[in-house]
Amino acid sequence: MNPCCDKFLFSLLAAIAFCMVGCQGAPQATEESHEHFPPHWPQTIFHASDRLSQMLQQPEMAPTAGRVPPKEEFMDLIGWLPILTADSDLDRSTFDRIDAASVRLHNKWQGANQPQDLRSLVDDPDVRELVQWMAEVFQKTRAADQQLGNSPG
Repeated sequence: MNPCCDKFLFSLLAAIAFCMVGCQGAPQATEESHEHFPPHWPQTIFHASDRLSQMLQQPEMAPTAGRVPPKEEFMDLIGWLPILTADSDLDRSTFDRIDAASVRLHNKWQGANQPQDLRSLVDDPDVRELVQWMAEVFQKTRAADQQLGNSPG
């Protein structure tokens, strides 16, 4: 198999595994929600980026309607970024950058180094750089799509 495909497949599997770990303990789905996704699952990469930006600006926020603690929601969103990006029309270089950052942050948060609260997460320079970079890239993508009459999310 092609080394590029191997990397992509490994990254996708790692993201799915991280998603599964992040979803443990999620409340039971209601009839209105999809059984396989937790209540804080974003519809698109654009929604995830918007939510991460909001959490970066307001780290003392209350839990969402799904009652997921903000720290857990933030970590889940970072972990789900590769899956959401792969499910979008974004280019490969954007996927690669988001995937690498997500995996790097997930690895950083493992074990004894795990941040204790949302403030610790959002104060991390690597997190701030990723979230701000995504907001800029997605703002440009949205503007270009609006000019073409499309809506990315």
